[in-house]
Amino acid sequence: VAKFYKVDERKDYTAQQFIDLLAPLAMEDYKKSGILPSVTIAQGMVESANGNSELAKNAHNYFGIKASPPWTGEVYEKKTQEWVNGKYITVTAKFRKYKSLEESVKDHGAFFRSAPFREQLYKPVYTAKDWVTAVNALTGTYATSPTYAKTLTSRIVDYQLARFDKVEEKPVIEQK
Repeated sequence: VAKFYKVDERKDYTAQQFIDLLAPLAMEDYKKSGILPSVTIAQGMVESANGNSELAKNAHNYFGIKASPPWTGEVYEKKTQEWVNGKYITVTAKFRKYKSLEESVKDHGAFFRSAPFREQLYKPVYTAKDWVTAVNALTGTYATSPTYAKTLTSRIVDYQLARFDKVEEKPVIEQK
């Protein structure tokens, strides 16, 4: 199974190895979700420590997505840091558990429109024509960290992730 998913469980990924693994999946998902590949890749890098976090290794959750409704699948419980009232606190949270990186990427793309309130909240993300708009719309919504946009921006700039946004086929976002 590890070879099929191009996962070598004996070592950690470098940032570049993780980008190489995630980029084709992010580019394919963009056609359905509208989430720019650079944003998906940057979020994956940040949320999973380049695929090396406990959550990534034990639950194939590369985007830190919690198991809130309408999720009905498996869950993985762990401690996490949340920014609340101007400071970080540690909480125990339930996260979505997946069978593979591919499943995690697909759910990440679908997450932004998985409930009516999310569809409205994240519209600036999945309709963004540039990554700057998208990452700014994720701060205070997707992540509690007040520096989330800055963190994502540094990954996109440092690793030139915007090059993956030049996808031939534009997304077809269904209107409800």
